[in-house]
Amino acid sequence: NDLRFSDNELIDYLRHEQNRVISEFGLNIQEFVFTQGEVEINLPSECLCFKLAKCGEKKLPLVTYQEFLENSNRDLCVYAKNLKTYCLNKEAPREVKIYLSLSSHILEEKDDLSLENIFVNYLVLKVIKNLLLTETNTNNLQKIELYEALIRQDRNELIAILNRGREKRNFITKYIKI
Repeated sequence: NDLRFSDNELIDYLRHEQNRVISEFGLNIQEFVFTQGEVEINLPSECLCFKLAKCGEKKLPLVTYQEFLENSNRDLCVYAKNLKTYCLNKEAPREVKIYLSLSSHILEEKDDLSLENIFVNYLVLKVIKNLLLTETNTNNLQKIELYEALIRQDRNELIAILNRGREKRNFITKYIKI
């Protein structure tokens, strides 16, 4: 094929697809803490997915900025001002922990991926598919179908691996161990 890409274009494709994979599988989860009296946290990069907020053992709801503006007197909750700023609607009686899936930045060739090794093949397949989409001809369309099938297969395998790692494997009953 006659497709040619600069390093910057390839890095841009990698960054974009890596963030989509992070979002899709809920990866790159980081913990942030609102100390007592603090009501706003600025994140180092964009939040792709809100996972959980806790004040002690109590889970706190995430509300939209609009919901916060309409009813700022509600019980303690978390809202996002934008993708890089999360806030509490009022001071918490103790520290509040929030867990967020953050985007990752690849700016140059020497930067490392934020994904674990098991996701690299999936990422590469997605990048190749998107590279083929830049020029549509019958040859590329056939290749795209092949890559879509490989992506679906790899995604299903990753989901199975993640499920095995996150779920209990043995169920013990009174009578039998399955």
